[in-house]
Amino acid sequence: TTVVTITNDEAPTFSIVPTASVTEPDGAGTVALTVSLSPTSGTDQTITVNTTAGTATAGSDFTAISGGEVTVLANAASATVSVTILPDTLDEADETFSVVLSSPPAGTLLSGTANTATVTITDDDVNPTVSVSTASISQSEGNASNNITFQANLSTASGQSVTVGFATQVGTASGTTD
Repeated sequence: TTVVTITNDEAPTFSIVPTASVTEPDGAGTVALTVSLSPTSGTDQTITVNTTAGTATAGSDFTAISGGEVTVLANAASATVSVTILPDTLDEADETFSVVLSSPPAGTLLSGTANTATVTITDDDVNPTVSVSTASISQSEGNASNNITFQANLSTASGQSVTVGFATQVGTASGTTD
């Protein structure tokens, strides 16, 4: 009997999904990203995982990973790395952060630009409403122009600039002479 051993001399290559999106949760949530190894390996292969802030802030929008690891088990094609997404109630623009693979084990490679995933956290908070004080304001008429100040209030804080249009309405005072 003859035993033939076939070896694969192609170095396995790690990659991660290039993009992912998750809606900001009401409580802590996660985003799961697939890390792939191609071709598969006959032994467990572990690679380092780190997060990098973009417009999202580590600690308030997501939980940072520094020097974390993900292992693709022997003969498996992929594994999952999960990042915790943190809730907030601040109306804000969608935000992003990155998950980066690094330090592949000996005999493996990183797949060029496919070593970074960009995660978008889609904001789910309600836009604030604007109200203006309805208290009566009186101003003495004089020989010079006088300004009257009204207070505009938001129903909740906003992480974005809020612009409101306004107009005056003629009552008993004239819109051009008073």
